Order: sequence, then C-alpha cells, then structure tokens
Amino acid sequence: MKDLQKNSVNNKGKSKSMKSVFCLLLCLAFSFSMTAHAVPARAAQTVLPESEAFVTFAQLNACEVFLKQSQSRVCTLTASTMMIRRAAMLSGNPAWRQITEQSVRKDAWAEKTGLKWNFTSAGITVAQKPLSSKGELIQMLGSHPEGIVIYNAQKPHAILVTDYTNGVLYCSDPSNDQPGGRYPIAQASITVESAGRCWYVKSPAKWLGFGADIFILDCPTRGIDIGVKSNIYALMQELRSQNKSIILISEELPEVIGMSDRTIILKDGR
Repeated sequence: MKDLQKNSVNNKGKSKSMKSVFCLLLCLAFSFSMTAHAVPARAAQTVLPESEAFVTFAQLNACEVFLKQSQSRVCTLTASTMMIRRAAMLSGNPAWRQITEQSVRKDAWAEKTGLKWNFTSAGITVAQKPLSSKGELIQMLGSHPEGIVIYNAQKPHAILVTDYTNGVLYCSDPSNDQPGGRYPIAQASITVESAGRCWYVKSPAKWLGFGADIFILDCPTRGIDIGVKSNIYALMQELRSQNKSIILISEELPEVIGMSDRTIILKDGR
C-alpha cells in the first residue's frame, strides 16, 4: 500500500514537472539541416541582437528614411541610397541616418556613366541583375526586406520598391515631382512591367556573419510586426536553400513547429 502511495506521489510529481516544462517552454530547433549527420565546420552567432537589430515595420517605412534626389539623372543613386539605409537599419546600424546620397556616391557612382552595377557602400554590398517579371520582384522582396531598386531604361527612371503587403506593391519614388515616403506603386513614375533591371543587396548575410554555415537566432521575431516577421521567415528559407543550418531559440511553439525539422525542449539548461 505504501508502495502504491509512493508511486502515486512520484507520478504527481512528474506530472507537475512536465507542466512546469511546458509553462516555461524554451524550444531549440535545429532547423533546415540538409544532411542528417554532416555538421558544418564553421559556426557564427548572428549579429542581430534583439534590442538593436530589429526594427518595426513602421520604423522601416518612416518618412525620414526616404530621400529625394538632389539633382536630375541621379534617381538610381538616390533609390539605392534609400535601400542601403534600410539595410543598415535592419543590421542594427545606429548611424543609418548618416548614409546619404553624397556618401554613397563616392562608392557607387561613375561619372558620365551612372550607378555602378556592383558596389559596396556603408558595409552593404549591392549588385544588379535583369528583372523579368512582377512575380520575380515579389519573390525577391520575400528575402530582401530592405527593398529592391527597379529601373526603366526607356524613361529613364528608378524607384525603390519597399515591400509587398496584402497583395499590393509599395515603393518610394526619388523624383521631386512625386510624393515623399512610402505609397502604392501605382502612384510612382514607372511601373514594374516597364522595368527591365534591378539593384539589390547582394550580401544580407553580412549582418548574419560572413562564411558561416550555422546561424543561431535567439527569439528573432519577438516583439516585431507581422510584416517584418514574414520577411525573417523568408530569409531563413533562403539560408536553407543555401544548405545552411539554423539553431532557432523561440518561446513560440507554433513558430518552432512551422519552421523546424527537429525540436528539443529544455528547462534550466536540461
């Protein structure tokens, strides 16, 4: 009888302990490993500390982030400067306001030619590529929350496409004849269909650690807007496509289940 009472007490203790584990849930998800046993040789912790690196959707699209071109024929430069400023914000650079058309010009502009196809400014590497369709642009925006610069050579003119939200493309047009800030692309000087080329941030992995094969993301979506959160998920998917591995630390069980291949639940480090 005493043994039965002892077992009952033990079972209650185990049940209480399990409840505590789930109440204080800390999930470590070893995500997106493309091989079952191979462990990448290099590892780096993301340099996206929650308190510094993440900005809200509203902050990323505040009017002060966007610029107007200082003179004619520099729309590509101004649009790229806005993109670089947003990339700097996402990387946690507190000096993003110091990134101006003039500061980027020395790195990105070729006199009598225009914006370089590939350049690095303020630690952000930018590249260009042909743009074939609206669908391609939307897909690129999924992994480029800083935006994409599109260019119509016939006009000629360039704008920064900032995001694709609720089925609508938004942009900021550097033309002084257009409104400031962010607004639907229908109000811009050019259309997506008329654009045949784009500039994009080639190395978003710069603020994730160059050359790393393993990334540690500590609650990367806590306290941020749903629009930015979806962009982070898209970036994780992009890392997966590059055969990278991710250790995701999260308190949100649906997020862990949705983004993980394997899951470990820890309490007090055990």
